[in-house]
Amino acid sequence: MGFHIIVCAKQILDPEGPASGYGVNSATGQIILPKGVPPVINPYDENALETALRLKDIMQVNITVISMGKNLSKAVIGKALAVGADNLIFLQDKAFENLDSRSTAYIISAGIKKLGNYDLVLAGRQAGDTDAAIVPHFIAGFLDIPCINLVKKVEIIERNIRVERSLPDGYEVLEVEMPSLLSITGGGDLRKADLQQITDAGKKPVTIWTAENLGIDASDLKQTVWQKIFVPVHEVECNFIKADSPKEAGAKLAIKLREDRII
Repeated sequence: MGFHIIVCAKQILDPEGPASGYGVNSATGQIILPKGVPPVINPYDENALETALRLKDIMQVNITVISMGKNLSKAVIGKALAVGADNLIFLQDKAFENLDSRSTAYIISAGIKKLGNYDLVLAGRQAGDTDAAIVPHFIAGFLDIPCINLVKKVEIIERNIRVERSLPDGYEVLEVEMPSLLSITGGGDLRKADLQQITDAGKKPVTIWTAENLGIDASDLKQTVWQKIFVPVHEVECNFIKADSPKEAGAKLAIKLREDRII
C-alpha cells in the first residue's frame, strides 16, 4: 500500500541575495525589491521536500508538490519534479497576491481538498521572506487534521507517523495518526538533480488551478496591510584611542568602555 504525501512549496526571492538591494519608497510605503535576484523555492520547504523524498527512498510514496502565488515559475518550482516529486500543482490567480497568512492557508487547503485523498502534508517551518511561521498551522486548521511543528525526523509506522520534534534543549518523540500536517525544520538539504532529470522534469505537465477552479470567491480573501515600513537609521560614532604603546592603549580602551557602560 502506498502513501500520498503533499509538500507545500513557496516561491520567494533568493534569501542569499544582497540586502543592499532592498529599500522603501517613502512616498508610497512600498518595499523596493532588488533587481537581478532570482526566485527560488523557500529553503525550509526544500527541507520538507527532502523529508518526503527520503520516505520515498524506502517505501511506496507518491509526492505532490503544491505552490500558491501569482507569477509562479515552472523553472523554479519544477526543480521539485527533477529531484523526484511525481506531480506539481500551481494555485495561480491574479487574486492570489499579497495575501495575509490566513487567506494563503485557505487557498492551499482548498487545493489539498480538491486533490482528494492524502496521508501526510509537509511544509517548511516558515517562509524565508516573511518568517511568519503560521501558514502551516492555518492549513491544518482548515483541513481539521493534527499539526506538529519543528519536526526534524519523520517515520511512517503502519498508519501512524512518528516524529522527532526539536526543543531548545533537545527533542521529543511524538506519534500521531494519518492524515496529519508536519512543519519541518532541518531534515537535510534538498538533493541535487542531474542534467537528465532536469530535462525530463521540463517535459512533465503542471496542473494550474485558479480561484474559479477552487470555488474561491476573491472577495473573501484578505491582503496583508502594512502599517508602517521604514529603513532603520543606525548612527555610528567612532572614537580613536591614542597611546604610546599597546599596553597604554588597552588600559585607555578599558577605561573608555567602562565610562560608556559597555563593560
